[in-house]
Amino acid sequence: MDLRVIVLLYILCAVSSCPTAHLFWTTPRGFVISPHLTEYPGYDVQDDGTLVIMSAIAEDAGNYTCTAANYLGKAEQIHKLEISAT
Repeated sequence: MDLRVIVLLYILCAVSSCPTAHLFWTTPRGFVISPHLTEYPGYDVQDDGTLVIMSAIAEDAGNYTCTAANYLGKAEQIHKLEISAT
């Protein structure tokens, strides 16, 4: 019997801005993901900016960049995700 473990990953993007900023994530594969965008199955961005990876696999490892931008400028946070198989 094969056992598959489904892992939900939550990566927080803790930004605050005034005026409100548009928030999006860039994945290691180059996908640009925004809240309420369903173009990339397996990813979701919650209203608070948290990135959710529905079923993480080794290919999901790498740098995830959270960008918050408004007309005054932008700020980025980079989160490194490492996945190892046991």
